[in-house]
Amino acid sequence: MEISSVSQVLDVINHPYWVKHDKGRASCPVHGGSNKTSFSFNKEVCFCHSCGFNGNYITLARELEVINGQGLSSGHMCMVIREPKSKPKPIYQEIMEVCDSMIDEADKLYLQVKDRIQRKCERDGVDAAYYTRLAVLDQRYDARLEQIARHRDNCLFKLEDTCSG
Repeated sequence: MEISSVSQVLDVINHPYWVKHDKGRASCPVHGGSNKTSFSFNKEVCFCHSCGFNGNYITLARELEVINGQGLSSGHMCMVIREPKSKPKPIYQEIMEVCDSMIDEADKLYLQVKDRIQRKCERDGVDAAYYTRLAVLDQRYDARLEQIARHRDNCLFKLEDTCSG
């Protein structure tokens, strides 16, 4: 495999990133920062706004020990000495997966609590409180789903705003 861009270096080390309009963002693979927007790059050059690392794709590949890089200069493709494990997921896909798992957990909790309420009513008999408890449970469940949807939409909006800026 040959490397000719910063995103290909990030692919080799399986580092998540996103690209929009030929500009990319990620957490810094050099210093291992957690800020997912501190490392900016285009096809050939990159810069970390946290640690100050800057260079082209060859410099980055050397720093991350992806290539041996002897005798290479900018504008040349370089051979990879470490193959990629798998292609990283786009950030928006990770956001959607996290929100889906939150919804799954909310569903599981809803069904557990509803089952407890129903067992109690089978044991003690159905009364007005039973319907009240179910109504409150349904309201809380709906509110949680709305909260997750707002969180997802907010994350995607911030991602869109960060990528376009």
